[in-house]
Amino acid sequence: MSEVNLADYNRAGYLAFMFSMAATMAFFVYIAFIHPGVNLDEISVDKKEAVVETQAPPAEQAQPAQ
Repeated sequence: MSEVNLADYNRAGYLAFMFSMAATMAFFVYIAFIHPGVNLDEISVDKKEAVVETQAPPAEQAQPAQ
């Protein structure tokens, strides 16, 4: 039978994996808890369109066209 030595592993691959895992986890923590978010101030909404949409009657109160 062949013997398996626990010291026989790809050390460089292990270190690369651990670095990429740590970098990914740090990135997710930054995005979830530190990043302020996306600023959408450059998107303008016409106030007339917004008022017209909010003043439309609900479907159950609308009268059918005759």
